[in-house]
Amino acid sequence: AERTEAEFLLKTDDDVYLRPAPLLRQLEHRIPAQYAWAIFDYISPVPRDEEDNFYNPEETFPFPVFPPYPRGVVRVLSMDVVRLLAKASQEGRLRMIYGDDPCIGVHLRQLLLDGEPLPSLTLDDFDNRVFAMEPSCHHNLWSKMTNRTWAIHHVKPEQIRCMWSADLAAAY
Repeated sequence: AERTEAEFLLKTDDDVYLRPAPLLRQLEHRIPAQYAWAIFDYISPVPRDEEDNFYNPEETFPFPVFPPYPRGVVRVLSMDVVRLLAKASQEGRLRMIYGDDPCIGVHLRQLLLDGEPLPSLTLDDFDNRVFAMEPSCHHNLWSKMTNRTWAIHHVKPEQIRCMWSADLAAAY
C-alpha cells in the first residue's frame, strides 16, 4: 500500500454483485483522505451469548455496543486510512475482537482516539438505497433491490450470472 497511486481501497464480500461504474463516479467527487464509505451499523449490541457466532466476552470488548462499523457487503477506505491501519497492525496496536465487520469499526475508532490519531474520519453512508442486503424486491425487506441498487449481497453464482447477463443486455 505504500507504493501505489491508488486513492481508495475497495473491499467486497465474495457473495456480492457490484455494478462498479456508479461507485467510481461517486468516488471521483470524494476527497481521498480520512474517508470511509459503506452501509454502516451504528448501534449493534455486542453479542454476550456464548452460543453466538460473534460472541465477545467483556474481557475482549467491555462496551455494550460496537462503535460504528461498515458492513462487509462493500466498503471503501481512503488509502491514508488503509496505511494507518496497516502501520497500527504491524506495531501490534489493534485490538482484535470476533466478527470482521465490527472489528474494523473498533480499529477505526482506535485510529481516531489512540496513538497517532486520525484527525477525523468521514463516514459516508448518505445513500443507503444503493445497497440490497438480499437479492429480492420483496416490499417487506428493509434493504431490498430497487432500480437504484448497485451492490447486492448474499447472491449465489447463478444469480450473479443472471444479473450480469441482464446488465449486458441492457448495455450497462
